[in-house]
Amino acid sequence: MEFVIEESEENRRPIFSWCKDVEDGALDQAKNLANHPKIHTPVCLMPDVHQGYGMPIGGVIAVRNAVIPYAVGSDCGCGVLAARTELQSDKIRENELKDILDLMKQGVPVGFSYHSNDSKECRENRVWIEEWLEKNVDFEK
Repeated sequence: MEFVIEESEENRRPIFSWCKDVEDGALDQAKNLANHPKIHTPVCLMPDVHQGYGMPIGGVIAVRNAVIPYAVGSDCGCGVLAARTELQSDKIRENELKDILDLMKQGVPVGFSYHSNDSKECRENRVWIEEWLEKNVDFEK
């Protein structure tokens, strides 16, 4: 997998991407984030990056003294996981790899067929976050 860095004088922070062909909408969102005054690290784009609502899905940022609501996410449970195993790619036959991937797909629910509605817990957390922000954060600063 290729690691792509976009640095430009237009951006306050660089953009690191593990996706070679980032769609235009997601890249525009990443550039906006790279110029946000509270972002203090590079904007990172994971291999599954695509356009979201204000922030790319599959984007990762770190902020200082701020909360960016859409950066928290609207799909509770969405994520990317990397795990080190003892498997060696050059020793796995193609049919074995297909079996491994099929097992992973069975065990990891993905897509809107599984996540079409927010869970009760996700809705309750969103309400709690909004109430906490109203009480504790002065957005005028």
